[in-house]
Amino acid sequence: MWLKAKRGSAKLWRSIAWLLLVFLVLEGCFRVGETIWGNHDVVHIRSADKVLMYELNPNTTSVQQGIAYTINSQGFRDDAYPIERPLDASGQPTTYRIIVLGDSVTFGWGVNSSQTFPNVLERMLRGGQADAVQGPTEDAGQQTIDSSQQSHQSFEVLNFGVSGYGTEQEVEQLATKALMYRPDQVIVAYVLNDPGTNDIVFRPDYYPSHLFGWVYGKTLLVVRKIYYAFFLKEDYIHYIHKGKSFEAVGAAFDRLAALAKQDNFDVTVVIVPLFIEDYRWQDVHALVAGRARQAGLGVLDLYALNASSLGPQDPYHPDAAGHEEIARMIAHDVFGLR
Repeated sequence: MWLKAKRGSAKLWRSIAWLLLVFLVLEGCFRVGETIWGNHDVVHIRSADKVLMYELNPNTTSVQQGIAYTINSQGFRDDAYPIERPLDASGQPTTYRIIVLGDSVTFGWGVNSSQTFPNVLERMLRGGQADAVQGPTEDAGQQTIDSSQQSHQSFEVLNFGVSGYGTEQEVEQLATKALMYRPDQVIVAYVLNDPGTNDIVFRPDYYPSHLFGWVYGKTLLVVRKIYYAFFLKEDYIHYIHKGKSFEAVGAAFDRLAALAKQDNFDVTVVIVPLFIEDYRWQDVHALVAGRARQAGLGVLDLYALNASSLGPQDPYHPDAAGHEEIARMIAHDVFGLR
């Protein structure tokens, strides 16, 4: 009987060994496939910050669908900027620095880095006549840029967008990474899926096993789609702008206002619409705008973009023309650029 039990145990261990070997072979094939077909996401890594969960990986490039996503040495998709700004004879910075927070729209999914609206905005502000920059509109709630500074003032717009981030993560990133750049202005690009955005579970690269991550993520996507299709009694956008998910947005706005007061910078929340013809979320725009103003933040609602003839890549992501239009509206309505 002892011999029989020993043989059974050996058979069990052989089966486990074979399963492990098969899994390792499949894992290897999956990773080779990621490399061949360009699906390997090297620009995102896990973060030690429990709020961020993940972050951009410095000095990396990933090419997906013909677009190169390059992360600079400082950990964001943009040119590298010196932390300290040059000063004039009176000890004042010679540049007006703007930090843009956001998700994949700000990050520039589907467009080249130079086509993202933060980059386009920087070129517009730098190219505008000094006396054309009149300062923000009253609704933006910001102080006017002093005209005496404009003759020698340049502009820097730093793109801190990270795909998949929600408002809470964006404000955490500002507090832990971006404030060292001492911005004069912070722009938060609010997209209507922000309260429900947290797609780390859908990224295979965030798991020790990419194969497991892929299977797990696809399974969750299917379950979520079934739930939304058959059990959710209202559309997704309205659903996530209620209860705890939107309360977290409000708390993030309050924290952002406190940081602005502490570090003396201005804030504008720019509400970016979805690019869908049958639009039914005007009330969500009003809800977000109202909560931002309650926190003392400036607001720019880009709802008018929804009715434009832009050709978005999908309901969430504008194309290059859309990014240019977003930049134009910010330059005009926040900074008064004619």
